[in-house]
Parts: sequence; structure tokens; C-alpha cells
Amino acid sequence: MMKDFVINLCRVLYLVFAISPFGVYAQTFSHSVMKIPEWKTNLVKLIKLPVQEKLEEIRARSTPEYYAKLYGVNGILAKREGVVLRTAEICGKYVCSVTPLPVNLISFKGERIDASRVGLTWETSSETNNAGFEIERSLTGTIDFEKVGFVDGGGTVAKNKTYAFSDLFSNENVTYYRLKQLDYDGSFEYSRIIAVNGFRELLTFITIPNPGTQNNTFFQIAGNDASGEIDLTILDSKGQVLYKNNRLKVRNDKQIALGRLPKLTAGLYIAKIICAGQQSTASFVIRE
Repeated sequence: MMKDFVINLCRVLYLVFAISPFGVYAQTFSHSVMKIPEWKTNLVKLIKLPVQEKLEEIRARSTPEYYAKLYGVNGILAKREGVVLRTAEICGKYVCSVTPLPVNLISFKGERIDASRVGLTWETSSETNNAGFEIERSLTGTIDFEKVGFVDGGGTVAKNKTYAFSDLFSNENVTYYRLKQLDYDGSFEYSRIIAVNGFRELLTFITIPNPGTQNNTFFQIAGNDASGEIDLTILDSKGQVLYKNNRLKVRNDKQIALGRLPKLTAGLYIAKIICAGQQSTASFVIRE
């Protein structure tokens, strides 16, 4: 037993020395080059550490040849420039096919023009079989998107193309928009979501005519929230409250007829309106 152990130990020491840099490439005194026997190369492969094997595997996966053999395509890194509606089909973690993108969207912008209109513009750099764009609107930017319009696409073009759409929509808060790009074959893709700030029109009103009789005079109210219930207070010139209604209904035309109020004598009055946290005050004259 001891004899066999010594023999095996000598063999191991010989192999270690043989495959070391000194034993493989040069002799200590003559410096002559040595060729590694094939059996020694195979022995090195057998005694590789797991870390070495993992490192070599990672290095192999980083070469284009690896992906060409695995997927049958030339390995390229997926690159996304601008805002792309549709990405190419992903073949693996580091490679994509070279299928051209149907529509390249390079910009999508929106801004509120006034209290009742939002202007949307977008631009493409190229299009393939593009039937058009559905414009969708949401108040939360999540799942409640609804179609509000459609703009025809350019079909197949290889140059920049600009689009515009005006949405007639009043909102004091943020409004969200996205584009749904449609192909001729019915397939579609969504753009990124953009947010457009709301517009809160100040609560104001005027008396028409002024001066005028009570039966032919009315308040014309302006403001985003002036179509529901308001608080109306009428005061005389001395500041005494003559009339007060905290839940006065306003018609769709945003008018309040003074004929529906209690009888007012000729003179100067002050009206105060409160609605949705806003307040507006104006004076008016009732004549005989």
C-alpha cells in the first residue's frame, strides 16, 4: 500500500511539474521549447476548477459566433433611439433580430391651448404599413384610456412626417394621452404616455344689462366649475345681507336671472358668488 501511494504521489508531482510554465515552455538550463503532449492537455481539462469553467462559459457567450450558432442570426446589441413604438423581436438577452420597426416615433408632445382645447403633435422618422393613429385620453394614466380621435398614417414612408390633433376637452387637473399606432393588418402598438396640465378658469360674472330692471337683468357666470351649484349673496350698499342661497342651481348657459330672486327696490347692490373654493364679487344697479 505504501509503495503504491509513493508511486502515485511521484506521478502527480511529475505531472504538476510537467504542465507548469517552467516544465512546459522551457528547460532550466537549455531554454529549449517543449511541446505539451496531448494527454497532458486532456489532463488539464479534467482538473479545471468550477470557477474556471464558468468564466470560460461567460466569455464564450459574449462572442457573436455563440449567438449565430444558437439562434441562427448575427449577434447584435439591441439599440433603442428616441421613442420607438415597436421593438424588434427579442431573440435572447443580448441579441435581437434585424426586423425593421414599423413606425419610429421620435417625438410626442401635448399642451393645453386654452380652457377647452389640448393640442397634440408627434413626428415619425419612418413608417411601414402604417394605417394611422388612434388618440386615447385618460384622467388617471392607468387603465381608463378611451379613444377620442383618429389620424390617418403615411403608409410606408422613409422620411420625417409630422402629425397634429386638437382635443376639445376641459379639465382643471392633469390629462394623460397616448397613441395607438395601427398597421394595415390590424396589429397595433402603444406610444409612451404624456401628461398635459389642466387649466382652471377664474370664477367671474357680469350683470347684463347694468343698470337694468330686475325682470330683464341676469348674471352671466364664467369659470370651469360654474355649471352646478353656487353660493349667492346679495347685499345692499351698506353691506346688509338681503338674500343668501348656498345651493343655488345654475343653468347650462351659466346664467342666473334676477327675476327669480326676491323683489329688489331701485338702488345699488353687491353680489357675491362662491363656487368650488373660488369667489367673485361685482356691483350692479336696479333701476325703476
